[in-house]
Amino acid sequence: DAYGFGSSVALLAGYGANTAVAGTNGVARLDQAGAGTFTSQSFAVTGAVTGDYRLGITFINGNDYMGTQGPGTFSGASRARVANGSTLLGNATLSAGSERLMDVTTIGGKNYLATCDTVDNRVRIYDLSDPLAPAIIATNGTNTSITTATANVTNGNGVGDVRWGNFTGSVNGGYDGTLYVMNTNNGIQAYNVNVVPEPATMTALGLGVAAMIRRRKQSRK
Repeated sequence: DAYGFGSSVALLAGYGANTAVAGTNGVARLDQAGAGTFTSQSFAVTGAVTGDYRLGITFINGNDYMGTQGPGTFSGASRARVANGSTLLGNATLSAGSERLMDVTTIGGKNYLATCDTVDNRVRIYDLSDPLAPAIIATNGTNTSITTATANVTNGNGVGDVRWGNFTGSVNGGYDGTLYVMNTNNGIQAYNVNVVPEPATMTALGLGVAAMIRRRKQSRK
């Protein structure tokens, strides 16, 4: 994942599960120290296991981040590890054990997490006001709603990417923008997302809900 802009950019990468590199239960971070120059750090996250950040990873802010490889050593729903450097801040419960692809953005002062399930391809949006307690607020519907004439193809490699686009003010007082999902074996989907403040909190634009509509499928493998 990447955070920042211009000459102040941080890059974050999770280690794979099969490598001789020390600290595979954590991440590598690179911080820009000038045009084309980066300094690197490696963080082994206390309490995480090998490869815990290898399939999904996202910055929450400039310091905190979360990631997952799926259920791993957990049982039941998927857990994402939330950390700051090498410090484990806690585990966040998601909706499904195969919910891996993820990205966080800030809209109207509030953080939102978008994920994609690599088995049934369902896309979900969470209110991430508390990184350790994601609250689901939108989903793309049934597991066939993002396809045309054929069934979804299982993403057997568990890889891909989710990325929020830019959001601008909406005529309804909220925010409009796009969510992009690159789901291996299923092409690229783009969703129109409208974040609408709740009626009782119109002056607090950060307090809202999200609605998600599929816009188009741009490509298919």
